[in-house]
Amino acid sequence: MSPRKIAIIGYGFSAKIFHIPFIKHNSNLILSGIVQRNPTPGNDAAKDHPDVKVYRSTEEFYKSDGESDVVVITTSNDTHFWYCKEAIDNGKNIIVEKPLTIRSTDAEELVNLAKEKGVGISVYQNRRFDSDFLTLAKVLPRVGELVSLETHYDRYKPDATPDASKPWKSTQALGNGTLFDLGVHLLDQVVHLFGMPQRLFGNVRDERGCSTNPSATWGQEGFVDDFFTATLFYTATPLRKKPFTVRVEASTLSCQTPQLRFVLRGVDGSWIKHNLDTQEAQLKAGRMPGTEGFGVEEEEHFGQLELKDGSIERTVAEVGDYGRFYEKIAEGGVAVPAEESGFGFRMEGDPCGQLGVTVYAFFRIERVDGPHKTGTQYQEPSTLKTR
Repeated sequence: MSPRKIAIIGYGFSAKIFHIPFIKHNSNLILSGIVQRNPTPGNDAAKDHPDVKVYRSTEEFYKSDGESDVVVITTSNDTHFWYCKEAIDNGKNIIVEKPLTIRSTDAEELVNLAKEKGVGISVYQNRRFDSDFLTLAKVLPRVGELVSLETHYDRYKPDATPDASKPWKSTQALGNGTLFDLGVHLLDQVVHLFGMPQRLFGNVRDERGCSTNPSATWGQEGFVDDFFTATLFYTATPLRKKPFTVRVEASTLSCQTPQLRFVLRGVDGSWIKHNLDTQEAQLKAGRMPGTEGFGVEEEEHFGQLELKDGSIERTVAEVGDYGRFYEKIAEGGVAVPAEESGFGFRMEGDPCGQLGVTVYAFFRIERVDGPHKTGTQYQEPSTLKTR
């Protein structure tokens, strides 16, 4: 099978850290093009990749490119819908950085359009291949019937000065802030692992007082969130005898070292984990996929499992590997829409599993600060199915 040719739209942090290293590492993939509108002396795709064709606009790319099978969208959140739509209209399979779009209705429209055009969509939910999350999935059966799970992505950043290199995190508009930056990953992991919850309760706020409009709320100009929490409620089913809850949280004012990642409680034991997956830090430091130790967690960061018989053990971490996503792409993946069902979509060939899980997560995000800002629980429609 000939290598698949992949082009990237956008040349910022995401493209350079989370995509290009894994595309270039895979011998069955070829980086065939990069669209970068405004290169600078310190950020120039043509200089960094002289063997790759670089375009200054998507119009130029689609007019000139006749070989790329897949287009990767790594632009700012609020532009995903339009760049995805343009790619689909030009007959390209697409991989899009999370979030797929900033509105669930836009996500539905893209999936329907892809089905009509016969092309595929995959969302780059790379955090499903984090070492800590893979280890959680492995440890889960050992604690018995689940009682509760806490999943955190906390940091301590009291200085709210905007990062000029990452304006999408601080621009005060829908699609930016902590919920869309980290909440997408955390909610996706939970729904990927346990399926759809029956109820959800959440809160989004500005802990550091960065918002320029005191009367604005989430999704409005002048407000940017830097904290969110959500509790997902799962009822008993024939496959699980007990109900349980999952609490998801991300804060920028967590003054703690090391930062908490997971607290898992079951009838037969518990597991606690600190520290995040190491791949992002390694990539930023210049360590590339395939080199010795890539994705391997240091032993001192292993989680601790305590069982009801009193035994305690350090759990060896699974190796994190975002390259597993692109391995599926090399094998011919990129989801082909197959069937719609409720708020989700069953997809064939999606390297991250059902795209419906990702689409569903958008409905959950919209509920986190939607009908229950004051604490009202949201009851899922009866049309949604649980695993």
